[in-house]
Amino acid sequence: MYHHIAEPPRAVKVRGLYVTPKQFEWQIQCLKEAGFEFTNFRKLTNQNGEQFSTSSSKRQIILTFDDGYLDNYENAFPILRHYGITAVIYPVVGAIGKKKVIWKENDEQYPVDLMTKNAIQEMHQAGVEFGSHLYDHMHLEQQTQASIQNQLCRSKEILENILGEDVLSVAYPFGSYSSTVLQATAEAGYQYGLTTVSGINTAQQPHLELKRTAIKGNRLHHRWTFMKQLQHELLA
Repeated sequence: MYHHIAEPPRAVKVRGLYVTPKQFEWQIQCLKEAGFEFTNFRKLTNQNGEQFSTSSSKRQIILTFDDGYLDNYENAFPILRHYGITAVIYPVVGAIGKKKVIWKENDEQYPVDLMTKNAIQEMHQAGVEFGSHLYDHMHLEQQTQASIQNQLCRSKEILENILGEDVLSVAYPFGSYSSTVLQATAEAGYQYGLTTVSGINTAQQPHLELKRTAIKGNRLHHRWTFMKQLQHELLA
């Protein structure tokens, strides 16, 4: 689970959300050398709609990016193309193309620019998958049932119109979800839901409650921390 791929601005308070392009490329190299196979949800879903369908014997990994920041397009996308790998990006659909955005519920109040519709379409054509991060960036479990349904359905419909294909997955902002959210997610037609709970996933993991490992860009310890996380995944 990534957020920004960029050098953190001096005024940023939550610097862990930033992984520099140099750090990101080093991490990709480590994962490739460790034998991971990069995939996405569309590749894991066959034409019959069966989930986690794969004949690969390799350990697979999905790179996910929350919020849809412009720096994902400017800095992460060239690296993904260079190494020929895919990822899944989760834009806040109501903020696509907006600049100097601040989400009131975020701990970080530094204004950010979001990727445009054209950037999304270019990345999609190059093999990057997109999923929903709702229409607004909010704690979904705190909303009314009507609001939950609107956020899930509205964002999915708009994103599908941009992409020209079904949207398979949603990443819950702040990792906020409940049994009511899970039911609404399934009813809205999503096949996968991503949490912020740390860990690996097997085919037995509930597909609307998938775990992720948060990758941070701490300058002093990020290499040691990343290698420790990688070792945990290899030994799991």
